[in-house]
Amino acid sequence: MRVEVRDSGPGVPASERDRLFHEHAQLSPRPTGDEESNRLGLAIVKHLVELQAGSVGADFPAEGGSVFWFELPAK
Repeated sequence: MRVEVRDSGPGVPASERDRLFHEHAQLSPRPTGDEESNRLGLAIVKHLVELQAGSVGADFPAEGGSVFWFELPAK
């Protein structure tokens, strides 16, 4: 099973993508609605998905935005 979340934001610079799912990774894109971030969300998602034998990732379409996804094995 695959779940995707797409956005139309600025994306993540190619030079920072390798740190995307790391705890406390400080990346240049900032929250858009004045919300604060502890920079743990994607690391927690990765940990929980991998505990269930799944995988996570992100794609960055040429037209902009980001596609965050996770896959879990079908039971």
